[in-house]
Amino acid sequence: MTTPADAVAVERSVRAAYTDYVACFQRGDPDATAAYFTAPLLRVADGRTTVHPTADDVRRMLAGMTQRLDALGYSGSSVASLEVSVLDRTAALVRSRGTRHDRAGATLQAFDVLYLVVRPGADASWRITTLVSVRGAP
Repeated sequence: MTTPADAVAVERSVRAAYTDYVACFQRGDPDATAAYFTAPLLRVADGRTTVHPTADDVRRMLAGMTQRLDALGYSGSSVASLEVSVLDRTAALVRSRGTRHDRAGATLQAFDVLYLVVRPGADASWRITTLVSVRGAP
């Protein structure tokens, strides 16, 4: 059972990991960003459900996303809200809402993404195992 103190510590840890992940994603490095995911990865976006079974498949998905965003002139994202729901010491749901911006600072798109993050033990790193684009994500 997760105590209230455990839940606070888990939430803090998840938020820190998410901040690191977003910073890595914004650098546009799909190889480094892939380290924040598990394989297999379940992704629901654009009316499709996709399982990326291997780490290489996850990297390719991220490389494609990076290329699409680069083609739009992507320069970064602003997270407007981040909700963390602790399930237990090894799992949490994260909902991130915000906007992506182009190099001129104009809004490219809104995003609303739900992540299931897991870790195998208290000292392990958080990893995204499921990614659901609720709306607006490429």
